[in-house]
Amino acid sequence: MIELLLAASSGKVAGVDPTQTMVEIASARSAVQRAGDQVALSLGADDRVAFANASFDRIVALHSFQFWAQPERTAPRLRELLRDGGRLVLVLRNHSTGGGDWLPNPLSRRPDEPESAQALLTRAGFDARLVRRGAMLGVVAAAR
Repeated sequence: MIELLLAASSGKVAGVDPTQTMVEIASARSAVQRAGDQVALSLGADDRVAFANASFDRIVALHSFQFWAQPERTAPRLRELLRDGGRLVLVLRNHSTGGGDWLPNPLSRRPDEPESAQALLTRAGFDARLVRRGAMLGVVAAAR
């Protein structure tokens, strides 16, 4: 994802992952190394991202929603991180029959996960809409 974002933007790209291994793997990618100061990767949890409020124009969460242990805390925090008019793109895995009990996010254990994610983001201060493209499913949310 970082490589795609670097190719599409001249701005800075920040990545956060809860596992040191994934931060190290992403940091070792040649595109990330070539980008230098344009990329900042760090260890962090979904609801405790260490950036100042209104730091971002765009946030992309790719197949991570199911790991948000406290989505009611995470969604408002992501809204705080976005500038007014910024966008959040939440790409979901298909849990159409409900995810397993092992998933930390209680919304991902439900068969209505996409609609639940959309409602969550709406409550957090976004204008959120479901987007389906072939097998891809997500929520695009504008900060209001």
